[in-house]
Amino acid sequence: MWLISKKFCKYHVIVLSSFVLLLYSFTIHAQTNYLWPIIDSDKYGKFLTSTFAESRTDRFHAGIDIKTIWKEGHQVVAVDDGFLYQLRVSPFGYGKAVYLQLQDGRIVVYGHLSRFAPKFQEMIEEEQEKQNSYSVDIWFSPGEVPVKRGEVLATTGRSGTRLQHLHFELRDNNNRPLNPLANGFSAEDIMAPRPTKLCIRPMNVESHVEGDWQPVIKTLNNGKNGVFTVANPIPVWGDIGISVDAYDRNGTYENNYGVYSMKLMVNGREYFSAKFGHYSYYEDRLVNLDRDYRLLRRDKGKFQKLYLEQGNTLPFYGDYRQGDGIVSLRDAGLGKVPFEVIVADYAGNETIIQGNFDVQQFKQEQVFPVSSPDSGITRVDLPDRKEKPRAEFRITQDFQDDYLRIEFMSNRHLVALPAVTVEKGDSIIQQLETRAKSRRDFVAAVPLTDIENKQVRFHIVGESSTHYYEIAFPVEVYRVTPESNNVQLPSNAGNVAFMPGNLYKDIWLRYNVENTKDQNGRYDIVSEIVHLEPKETVLRSDIYLTLHYPPQDPKPDKLGIYARDNVGEWHYIGQNRNMPDHSISVNLSSLETVSVIRDTVPPAIWRISPRDGADITNKKPEIAAWFDDQLSGIAGESRMGLYLDGKKIIAEWDPILKKIFFIPKQDLTPGEHTARFVVNDQMDNTAERTWNFTIR
Repeated sequence: MWLISKKFCKYHVIVLSSFVLLLYSFTIHAQTNYLWPIIDSDKYGKFLTSTFAESRTDRFHAGIDIKTIWKEGHQVVAVDDGFLYQLRVSPFGYGKAVYLQLQDGRIVVYGHLSRFAPKFQEMIEEEQEKQNSYSVDIWFSPGEVPVKRGEVLATTGRSGTRLQHLHFELRDNNNRPLNPLANGFSAEDIMAPRPTKLCIRPMNVESHVEGDWQPVIKTLNNGKNGVFTVANPIPVWGDIGISVDAYDRNGTYENNYGVYSMKLMVNGREYFSAKFGHYSYYEDRLVNLDRDYRLLRRDKGKFQKLYLEQGNTLPFYGDYRQGDGIVSLRDAGLGKVPFEVIVADYAGNETIIQGNFDVQQFKQEQVFPVSSPDSGITRVDLPDRKEKPRAEFRITQDFQDDYLRIEFMSNRHLVALPAVTVEKGDSIIQQLETRAKSRRDFVAAVPLTDIENKQVRFHIVGESSTHYYEIAFPVEVYRVTPESNNVQLPSNAGNVAFMPGNLYKDIWLRYNVENTKDQNGRYDIVSEIVHLEPKETVLRSDIYLTLHYPPQDPKPDKLGIYARDNVGEWHYIGQNRNMPDHSISVNLSSLETVSVIRDTVPPAIWRISPRDGADITNKKPEIAAWFDDQLSGIAGESRMGLYLDGKKIIAEWDPILKKIFFIPKQDLTPGEHTARFVVNDQMDNTAERTWNFTIR
């Protein structure tokens, strides 16, 4: 028998309690002994289709997508003890989703489910009946509905998305996404990442790559032992930014997904690194600074930057700060400078990109003399200009962040470099350096600060042995600062409001207003078409666009603002109308080509089930309608209804399949039944379909 004094017992109870609290505190911050979220992973393996922090439109991918082998119905389990935090049902986003708060304080999310566990399904259906809505959110108090480690929560599916998989998130106790792979969840991965392209970008007009002011994308040679190489040294000068397009695979399935880390080495020392471990939802839009948004908008690929631009405060980069990672190469004596990019996945598989910079300053060629009365010299005619037939250059303008690159091409070899001048009125205000890519292809560049807020004209002249070439064209750019700016569009087309905080840095806005109508007649365009540039501008938050429509328009309630994509299709944005002002306003998350378009066409209902007049024996038939809208789009679940025998039923809407459907829980009575479906689009155009079927 143990004999212990009260004093000794009291003291050790305090110590033991403190030790337990300390141990619990440690568990809160260090728990990694989680179960895999799908119960039958021993049968199908642990494979991913997407990983943490991949880029999506204006956001990061907040979790991992677990492969379900093209099937639905895998059992999803609680990865640890905890309690139910939220149940959610929506046609969009995560679809049917379960949120748990674990005993260590972290939150886990399971998305795109097909069906909840029976007790949760009952809660959902009860709330749906209460709200008379398919979409519901149910929140729970801490400890209200406990769950045990390994308890079945739901089954996998594809709700809210196109393909079957389980979206799984791990968040800290402040609801910030964490990389599950770095916090106790390991997926099978035996293959090293594969880089596909390397981009080398001149960061300003004083820098160049291969003698030019445009970014250069290099394909990579697949060497041995996980080493990819750039074939030849890359001529560079000045400040250079590097980015890489790469993906990872697991070695079993051909799903491409993101990598875990990248590191840049220059001349044997680390220059920059990024590792995707955690972030906050309010940082989502920084994805467009972390990745190369300009290359993305130009359909060049998804490139990870290996330098930090102004405004990027993401936590992926350790101690690196804004401006770090930009490689400054301004000493011709350096010659060949080796670089490496190390690309890794979380399993530790690595790939190395190797190459060399050839540091060399561009040698300026002689240009034709030009002058201005203001500068003390006068433009001279080209030799034999009047005796030669005239031809024009083919011009391409490429606006970078803070400079304009102009490429101009002739259809014949020129005898010397063309002359490029910037003019305002009758005066020449600047002559630009001209570089030859070939005897027919030439480039020049000018800082946007030199031409901002001016109506300037570029004038280019050149000569071949048989022709003289000349072209002049206007350029207008307007500086917009991170402070507020209200830009009035010409022809009373409207205005663009930049509020404080919309921008990370100064931009140079361009706009063009045209009266062109839709050429193929598919769209009823009622306002001017406004081109807002540059489309590659990274916005910190939405700007506010207002467009005017004709005061005499007979149906202003059918008008909305649309944006045009790269293939000429228009997509609905919004319709905040101001009738007295004859205008419509919307928030814009990016600069686009926009216009006001009328939509008077109702949605199309092209298929129903059961078919009209059907005689069926199934007493629990699927009652469904397939529908779509080609212009403003479906207004939402609240603006549609599926009815059975005059009563609205809670039906599931699948926007991917463009289908609404309902399966009765109880047998329908024998005899005739009437189904009806009503749906409205964003402009309140209505489509309706009624049909009958008979249960035998």
